[in-house]
Amino acid sequence: MRIVAVLALCIGSTALAATPSAPARASRDATPLPIDVVAASSRIDSRQNRLSFEDVTISQGPLSIRADRAIADGSGVSFNDSRWEFTGQVRIRFSGGTLQAQTATVRFAGNRIARAQANGGPAEFEQQVEGMARPVRGRAGSIDY
Repeated sequence: MRIVAVLALCIGSTALAATPSAPARASRDATPLPIDVVAASSRIDSRQNRLSFEDVTISQGPLSIRADRAIADGSGVSFNDSRWEFTGQVRIRFSGGTLQAQTATVRFAGNRIARAQANGGPAEFEQQVEGMARPVRGRAGSIDY
């Protein structure tokens, strides 16, 4: 089963809208918010042109991605155009919700998250939607975000 999380996931491709309970956030035309990377350790593999991180959190405004490990592809820590593989207790937090998985592949473009694919046994999300008393929850083997 595959859930395409265009649902109500409020961070999608950062063309975000304001709601009465949340302030307006950056649009595609605005300057992106700074991206912070915090890790317990990091390693450079110059032969494969890869960076790896242990116990890592990447955050940008209300969005954060936390995992036991992360590997950045050949473009290094460039968030302009890179692909990251997160493994081990992956947790993506966004305004109003969370997405949990065993692994996630995240594509950064233009210094923003362009896409994330979370996989697990199963991957799960939870989001508080305005006007609903209880949070919306879902699970699947793979969740595209």
